[in-house]
Amino acid sequence: GTDPYSAVEKDGLIYGLGAINMKSGLACILAAFKALAENRAGLKASGRVGLMIVVDQEGLSAGAQAALQTPHAKCHAMLHAEHFFGDSEQNYLPIAVTGKVLYKLVVKGRSGHAFRPHEGGINAITDAATIVNALARLKLGKHHLFGEGTYCILKIEGGPKEYSMVVPERCEVTIPRLIVPGETRQSAVEDMQRLVVGLGLNSSVEIQTPPPCYDPYKLDPD
Repeated sequence: GTDPYSAVEKDGLIYGLGAINMKSGLACILAAFKALAENRAGLKASGRVGLMIVVDQEGLSAGAQAALQTPHAKCHAMLHAEHFFGDSEQNYLPIAVTGKVLYKLVVKGRSGHAFRPHEGGINAITDAATIVNALARLKLGKHHLFGEGTYCILKIEGGPKEYSMVVPERCEVTIPRLIVPGETRQSAVEDMQRLVVGLGLNSSVEIQTPPPCYDPYKLDPD
């Protein structure tokens, strides 16, 4: 292992946090701009070329959202230097991009005394755990460029904040899901609804999709 906060060069490779995502992409962009600047006289195309480097891609994409509010958002074309190739290592231009749905499941049960949970209590944490254990049955889309979609349980939160012998009446589960072209936020919500309804839970379950949430897209290869 190497120190993730220091760039370490070994056998022609650089190891460190962000070496691939996104510093390699930025290095390619800067190299391309340097080549353009050095060969301006030989360029036949006319127009302006801009460089935009934004922050927060692993979060809410605040930088990209801010960029879309500037005049640069009205450009005719954009080249994205994310660290992946297209449908093969010989065809580097991706024509499709995956989307993301962030499920926030709000499970609502009914409180009761924890010594007598069978007397009217509905444990929201127990029902949330039932959903989590059943996620392998969630219908995930497939695409020839990306394979099958994915999901990951990020957070489970429920129960009283301080010790109390009360049946938990609320639990929240956060699950990001990668969706592929052909799927949408709405179809992903319907997938989760079918799964939850099929479990026959005593709790009610609200399916929210807070930001970041965006659909995949596929470009015309022509």
